[in-house]
Amino acid sequence: EHEGLAQALNLIKDVIVQVDAQVSLYEKESRLRDIASKMEPKSLGKIKDGRVFRKEDLSQGRRKLLYEGMVNWKAAS
Repeated sequence: EHEGLAQALNLIKDVIVQVDAQVSLYEKESRLRDIASKMEPKSLGKIKDGRVFRKEDLSQGRRKLLYEGMVNWKAAS
């Protein structure tokens, strides 16, 4: 009986970890959509390798929010 309870406890812990991971993923996706909605429609920027980053790049579903923090954007003059 003790082994069964220990196994059940481990399974419950695994479920909690998976639920937490899914909630975190959903919150990051929601925050990314929120950030994209606040960007100007025509905003774009060039990345070091020459590619262009546009607002649409955030909303295509291929991007993930890995880190959220302040960004200092320097415009070329």
